[in-house]
Amino acid sequence: MDYIENVSVDWDKDNNTHNIKTQLKLNIIKDKGELMGNDIYKIKKGKNGINLNGVNIRKYTNHINKKKDSKTYFLNYSTVTDFAKFLG
Repeated sequence: MDYIENVSVDWDKDNNTHNIKTQLKLNIIKDKGELMGNDIYKIKKGKNGINLNGVNIRKYTNHINKKKDSKTYFLNYSTVTDFAKFLG
């Protein structure tokens, strides 16, 4: 099942930011659920769209690059693999 109906991205040249509008097929944004059975919920009072205005891509890119340069940040590190290598 597809969940996304439409995504549009516009450039705001006055603020040098992006405006992102997302429309979903289900009302699952800020929704509430009523338990109907085992892991089955009826969605109540949700919205099917969200607008994100003033998104500054450079700000997020700089934040991600700083995380990558950190010595304590491991994106694909697995202690399970290390343990398996240790056991032989």
